[in-house]
Amino acid sequence: MVINQFRNVMTSAEAGPVVPTPADLALLDRLMNVGDPDSDAVVDDLFAHGQVERVNALLHDWKANGQPLPDGLPDKVAAFLTAGLVVPAWADQAAISRAQRFEQEHAIEEGITAALHTTIGRVRMPMEMSAIDRAVDLNDAELFAGKAAQLLVGFYQAEPFGPSGQLLVDILKTRMMHSAVRYLLRADDWDHARWGTPINQITFLQNWTMFTNAAYDTLPKFGTTMTPQEQADHLHLWRVYGAMLGMPLDILPTTVADSLHIAAVLKQHLSEDSAKANAQSQQAIDAVAKIVSGPAAPVTRPFVTAFVRYIIGDEEADHIHLARDPLLDSSVKVAVPAAFTTINTVGASGLPRGGFNDILFTLVQRWLEREHGDVDLPMNTSLIPAPNTGHPTTPAPART
Repeated sequence: MVINQFRNVMTSAEAGPVVPTPADLALLDRLMNVGDPDSDAVVDDLFAHGQVERVNALLHDWKANGQPLPDGLPDKVAAFLTAGLVVPAWADQAAISRAQRFEQEHAIEEGITAALHTTIGRVRMPMEMSAIDRAVDLNDAELFAGKAAQLLVGFYQAEPFGPSGQLLVDILKTRMMHSAVRYLLRADDWDHARWGTPINQITFLQNWTMFTNAAYDTLPKFGTTMTPQEQADHLHLWRVYGAMLGMPLDILPTTVADSLHIAAVLKQHLSEDSAKANAQSQQAIDAVAKIVSGPAAPVTRPFVTAFVRYIIGDEEADHIHLARDPLLDSSVKVAVPAAFTTINTVGASGLPRGGFNDILFTLVQRWLEREHGDVDLPMNTSLIPAPNTGHPTTPAPART
């Protein structure tokens, strides 16, 4: 039982114990065996009829929210995608507009923050990494970062739900990609008794809290303080994002305090230190250094390390054995808020902040395309062989 697993490590967190409520434990027990039923049913059917590669090809050039669905899609796929292109009826459009405006104005800080917190945080979550290890070649840290950046760019566009935005499309492709990984892992030697359903709603909630709470925890390090209204709007927008990613509405926190609490429970009871997590974190930081500096990466790496330590905090940085440099660490704490306060006050190169962000994200997308060509989010059709097995993937059993 997952409850017993949590209780066994409850007192091991360095920051002191976070006491989960009975409702927390009941929720996590329930979520351990929940995937994304609507998406899973569609993708399971594609595997059953040998249509995954055909649908991947049809969806490859479907990029923008306002772009018509490709011709020739199976009816179940078309119905699923059409339903997902609509913002939930319960969403507060005024709060969404305010939150999107704030996120566009602070997209660089929020994008950096979310990317670092999720990249570094998830490698210490063996429940999630047990699936990622089989679905993604983590030896290519840049490509892994590129795929994640594709979705992040959509979150911080000026109008992510608008016809020229790409977020709705990327969310739907991400859901189908997750469903494909679930299908393949269930056919493999997945340890269901230990981990529950692959990429289950616990991992969704864990990632959602890292994305959402990163703004509350880390924006002040860039010199930005959120008002209570901005925090509430941000939370509402991310509840909309979570629901559209296939998360049940009743599991999404409704207050900042609840979001911070469940994040602390998940972090304390699901994370663990390991040499593997440390190595994967260092790979990710190397990739960031290369993106930032190109050929000068060896020179830039210490600066990137100090910046990452500042953003994720000393506790997380020490967990992954990130190097300390007293001079650089202290310099970054002064330079980062000063630089971003200037950008937010006077703009960048005379451009409105949103225009600067749009240009930056266009450059990021062009880098992805130049380095990796295809930055699409297709469904997996195979798994990386597990260590010491090498056996081929076999068809997954049908769900009952």
